[in-house]
This record gives sequence, structure tokens and C-alpha cells, in this order.
Amino acid sequence: MAIRLQAVDANGERWRSSARFRADRRGRLALDRDAPVSASYRGIWGAGLLTSLVRSAGGGMPFFWPRTGTTTLRFDAVAGGRTIASDEVRRGLPEVKSRALSIADDGFYGRFFSPPGGRARGAPVLIFGGSEGGLSFRLVPALLAERGHPTLSLAYFGAPGLPTNLKRIPLEYFAGALRWLRRQTKESSPRVAVIGVSRGSEAAQLLGVHYPQLVGAVVAAVPSNSALCDAAACDAPAWTFRGRPIPYTRQMDFTQPTDNPAAVIPVERIDGRMLLVCGGKDLVWRSCAYLRAIEARRKRFERASGDVVFAYPQAGHSVGEFLPYIPGAGRLAPADERAREDLWPQVVSFLARG
Repeated sequence: MAIRLQAVDANGERWRSSARFRADRRGRLALDRDAPVSASYRGIWGAGLLTSLVRSAGGGMPFFWPRTGTTTLRFDAVAGGRTIASDEVRRGLPEVKSRALSIADDGFYGRFFSPPGGRARGAPVLIFGGSEGGLSFRLVPALLAERGHPTLSLAYFGAPGLPTNLKRIPLEYFAGALRWLRRQTKESSPRVAVIGVSRGSEAAQLLGVHYPQLVGAVVAAVPSNSALCDAAACDAPAWTFRGRPIPYTRQMDFTQPTDNPAAVIPVERIDGRMLLVCGGKDLVWRSCAYLRAIEARRKRFERASGDVVFAYPQAGHSVGEFLPYIPGAGRLAPADERAREDLWPQVVSFLARG
């Protein structure tokens, strides 16, 4: 028996995947239990058909472009050369309100996602990416808002009104966004959960260090344990605080930099829980070595209570994108996609605990 999946993306491109199975005596099979005889993916994988989708025709966009509204996934069961059963699954984007925020009107550049009905049921969340610049996240904050977290996706360079490069970014810029986000809830003084990815993990940790009254939890994905130099020429600090450079190192992949030992971020001063995630086959930097250094320092200062750590030996840097079940994502980096399937509910659970 073959199971085939097809979908059409926002550009009208048709995508397909398939897998052949040996059904049991009653003609039953389960995608998350049975290994395929042959498939567009490898091994037992409940989401394998979705994540291994490929474009039917050559050319076009390399990634599945999701539709605004609903995407229809059509499944066909084929035996003996004929379709014996079909079904459709509809996936929709979160129905939450969002609004753009600008330097001129709000003091920072971002997009705010409010929970349904404007009712916050969870801690507010500030999320930002790394050296790619601009607004790195849209779907993740929408999904968090759907779960009751007022969420602000923030750009800190590479967007209108902001620096062109990751260079001399003041922590006060993030603090202004944190204070604004706190005011969006009806709680008296909620502390914000900060999520930073890659180079953004440095800022997330530094905010926890310098603004403990504002930050209640830190998620550092594929992190560094030190503040690195700017992302342009590596001749200046990436971050400043009160007009002064945050101590930085030019030595990437050194958990104990020798050119400036003060660059190591004092994570013991973060007054809240941490969630750390890394990929053992990260080709950008040794995120798991950095993670272990952060973890060890937190334990040494007896601050690791409530921390959670996820190290995925086969995953790469894109595990820090968080979201699983993206059509076609498993073709390019299947280990990263499988890791995100495990990670995403852990992140949601971590944030739900406040």
C-alpha cells in the first residue's frame, strides 16, 4: 500500500511526497509506528510525508510558501494501482491580531502579537533572532500569542531606523521594548520571558544579567556563552550598556576566551530559569560546547534550579528556528526537523510555567 500526500503552496506550486508500506492483516498501518518499505524520507516518522514534500515541477521557489488562511493537505491511499481511500487535512495560520511598531512611534522596530480577545493567560514574551537581522520571527510569536502569551517580535538591526550591522547595539534599546511589553498585560509587574537565537542569545542572556527586574526567564537557542565582537569587521563590540562596550572576544568557539576573559557572560546573575538548546552538528559554531559552559557556570553558582537543557547530537544550527512540521523542511536537514518536533512542545511548556 502507498500513502501519497499532495499540497499546493501560495505560489500555486504543487508539492508531493509518498511512502510504501506493508499493512497488517486487517489492512491497517500507522505512520508514527510502521517503517515504510520505501519513502521520500527515512525510518519511522509520523510527519515524514509532510516534511519530505518536494515540488512536482522543477524550478520555482526552493521552499514551500504557506498560504494566507488555509492550506489543504490531501492524502491518498493507493493499492493495486487504484486509490482506495482519500482524506484532507486543513492547516490554518493562527487567528491572532498583530500590529507593526516603529522607531518613530514606539522607540523600537517590531511586531506585537496579542492573544485572542486581548486576554493574556501567560507571561509576555520578547523574541529576536541573530546575525540575519530584521524581524526573524512571525509564525512563532503568532503561535505563542494563540496560547495566551503577548509576544513581541523585535528587530535590533537591519530594519528601518536601526543600524545596518550588528555593532554597538545598546541593551537599553531592548529594555525599552521589555518595559513596553510589560505594559500590555494587566498584571501589576509581570516579568518577561526573553528568547534569543544564535547571536541574539548573547543579548537575551545580557538582558537577564543587567535587567533582572524585567526578565523572568531566558531561552538561549544555539547560544554563545560569551559576548562576541561585531558581526561586520570584528573590530568593535556587538553590545553596549550605559554607553560603554560590553566586554567582547574575537575568539569564536572558545568557551574560555583568552583575549578577553571578561567576555564570558555572567549567567549566574540571571534571576530566573533558563532553557538552553543546541545542535551537536552545528556548522555555524560549537553551540553545544557553549551550552555546556553556560550550564556548568549556572550549576557552579547554584543557579540552575528550574533550568532545562536540550542537546540534539545530530541537529545543526537550524534547530533554533523552533517550529516543526514545516512542509518540505525535512528534505534539507531531517535531523534538525526531528529535533524541532521534540523541542517545540518543551518550549511551550517552559513558557507556560511563567
